[in-house]
Amino acid sequence: MLNEVSNRLGRKINLDSACSIHRIDTSERKIHGALIDTILTAKLLIAFDDKNIEQLKNVPNKNKQREKEKFPFPKAYKGLQLNFCKNPLCNNYGKPPEQPKFKPNGDYTNIGGDYGIQIKRGPNRPSSLLLRCKLCKYTTNILSNKSSYQETERLLNIFKLNDPSCPNSGQAENKRKGIPEGRRYRLITKRTRDKERKFHRLLPTCEHNGYGILEKPELYWLDSQNSKSVDVNENIPQIIHPDNDGNHKVKNELSSQTFKCKSCKTKFTVPLDAQKGQTNHQVNYQLFLEFVNKGIINRIRDKLLLNPTVIYSRIEFFYNQCIQFDQYQLKQNLHKLENKHLKVSSDRQHFYAN
Repeated sequence: MLNEVSNRLGRKINLDSACSIHRIDTSERKIHGALIDTILTAKLLIAFDDKNIEQLKNVPNKNKQREKEKFPFPKAYKGLQLNFCKNPLCNNYGKPPEQPKFKPNGDYTNIGGDYGIQIKRGPNRPSSLLLRCKLCKYTTNILSNKSSYQETERLLNIFKLNDPSCPNSGQAENKRKGIPEGRRYRLITKRTRDKERKFHRLLPTCEHNGYGILEKPELYWLDSQNSKSVDVNENIPQIIHPDNDGNHKVKNELSSQTFKCKSCKTKFTVPLDAQKGQTNHQVNYQLFLEFVNKGIINRIRDKLLLNPTVIYSRIEFFYNQCIQFDQYQLKQNLHKLENKHLKVSSDRQHFYAN
């Protein structure tokens, strides 16, 4: 019933507010209940008609709506400001405009720094705002600094090398933010009044935390290497990666390495095989070759006797592994770019981010 009242009003209204206008007693409504709500709504429908419907529209809103702010010039987001004159020969090149200032009468001043806002209208597309330089008359599209920053961070997180480091971060686990458990404790034994007391003391954050074993190998000791026995499925063709002797059926292989931090003496284990835990991982070598040679999914399924679900899950696995390989090679060869002039085009990035 209350929905019918709201539809006639053209907006939503609280039941108590509507009853108070028509002086309907709501003292019995001590708690929210279906029966009392239905009775009050029925009384409300009887109390008003189309003539006094306008009276309900004048119910004051408890939450005052903020007045829409005049379009401000995009502020810098975490130090990033992309809106400035793009003409390299202009004195305004690289200099962003001054932000509009709020006046006592509620208006805003125009942007400063020899800049102006120009509206671009098209016949078959919505209008857009342009930044116009008053010195060289050069116009550029106004870009969102926040979206560009977030898109850059997203790409950096995707194309990021997983470099294990000392896990002693001193922070508790936070699954929402993706922070693993990083608290480490030291066992302390004290003797008081001929009794031994044992308690744990939280260790401070290690200075090596964040410096990976690939970036700073000198900060860690290699503590041990762990091997495991490989279960080779005889029903699947011999399609695991061949070893140096050309054999395909490897029975034992290194599975992980344990490192010890030279600073806080914390030990942590790093897996050597990203395929650990996968069923029939010996199929990956041949499956990857099939993808490289543009094999058809149905044909791959028949050749390798695989479920399509396994095939599609391995596509994502190969994608992540290729990213790790690319980032590792990039870090190994980054020094070759020293003293070279690089040109970066960001037009396409601006298009996707804005």
